[in-house]
Amino acid sequence: MTYEQIDRLLNAGFTPDQIMSLSSAPADSAVAPSADPAGDDQPEPTEPAPAENSTPAPEAAPEPGILEEIKTGFDDLKKTIQANNIKTMSVNTLPGSADSAETILAGIIRPPFDDKK
Repeated sequence: MTYEQIDRLLNAGFTPDQIMSLSSAPADSAVAPSADPAGDDQPEPTEPAPAENSTPAPEAAPEPGILEEIKTGFDDLKKTIQANNIKTMSVNTLPGSADSAETILAGIIRPPFDDKK
């Protein structure tokens, strides 16, 4: 294709991808070559080339067996994590904190007196 032909196709509304597909198509199916060197009397295609489908083709759905295996794997992983958390998660108590809240509050209200004589 010449520059003038490409420019004319661009001005007619063709996309660069469509023009590239026209240039790689056989000459008898796209635009017939003209004997005029200027390219002014060249007939334009009556129908634009079909645009590429902008939506991708739908992927095949995974097999039901694979989904069941994945679900089983997630369930096993969840059970393992829960069992490990039960074994390792604990609340550390400070030494000497065996006093109850009542004992501590009583000590604030009426402090204990130690007789040191």
